[in-house]
Amino acid sequence: MELSDVPLFRGLTADEAEAAVTALRMRRKAFAKGEILLEAGQRAPALGVVLAGRVHMEHLDVWGSKTLLGQAGPGDLFAETYACLPDEPLRVSVVAAENGEALFLETGQLLQCGCEPWRWKLTQNLLRIAARKNLGLAQRSLYTAPKTIRGRITAYFSVLARQNGSLRFTLPFDRQQLADYLGGPPISFTGNSYAALSNLSSLEEVRSWMCEILNGFANELAVSRATKNEPLIEKAIAYLHANLLKNPHTEEVCSYLGLSKSYFSTYFKNKTSLNFRDYLLDLKISYAQEQLKHPDITAGDVAILLGYEDYRSFSRAFKTRTGLTPSDYQKQYTGEGRR
Repeated sequence: MELSDVPLFRGLTADEAEAAVTALRMRRKAFAKGEILLEAGQRAPALGVVLAGRVHMEHLDVWGSKTLLGQAGPGDLFAETYACLPDEPLRVSVVAAENGEALFLETGQLLQCGCEPWRWKLTQNLLRIAARKNLGLAQRSLYTAPKTIRGRITAYFSVLARQNGSLRFTLPFDRQQLADYLGGPPISFTGNSYAALSNLSSLEEVRSWMCEILNGFANELAVSRATKNEPLIEKAIAYLHANLLKNPHTEEVCSYLGLSKSYFSTYFKNKTSLNFRDYLLDLKISYAQEQLKHPDITAGDVAILLGYEDYRSFSRAFKTRTGLTPSDYQKQYTGEGRR
């Protein structure tokens, strides 16, 4: 990306841009995916401009929960607020989402008095960019205002649809990043399989499939959030993960916790809005999905691993959750389905 294409330098002549980068001690830096460009707690004497790739602004609390506050792509700025307040430590980290390159400009000179044309042009551009970011933060509050995860997802999708003028749009995040951005903890989605999409033949089937995707996504976020605030639920979930292949039942989990089945089932439902038996089934299907991606294991083997005495019961439960039989699901990944 050329400097003239960067919004911060919009309106500057070539000579003015050269004078600006000299005064602001511009330096370029290549970065690799996952690299921390700026870390929370540090001070940022320079603002960053993404030339290639993409970076995320992330906040990590003392309990390890990560919140994705935003992202910056080619031409976008990051850390400009902190660069203008050099004594203020960063409250977020800037992490590379993919390989790329950034340039850094020290803002000390920009904030000094001076009558050079480049100085007031850059200041005007910086103010416009800051104003747009403030609007973006205000808009983000619309996504996070709903109390339920499903409400947040729906609000976010609604804004994207309006921006694109269509119900078809491209998400700028993957599932885990979307969870972070909307205020949920990072999770692995386990409900319905994206492979099932290829088998849908009508708009109504696609709409129904999307509803199931959203429901599954919201359910997992709800449980994952509850485990951070409810030690009892965290203990139950940990037990399920450790004993999944031992075919645990609700009664067994309740015995481990020292609680009655009725009390724990109600407690789990109140805290997560989910039925505990349904959550356990989702865990089993998620495990089955991962195993069926390998060509050297059969659907029957997976059923036995999960404690199903009857393959038809396993196949029926799998299809209810994913829209595909275990064999058809395996074909999506390996080219052959083995029962």
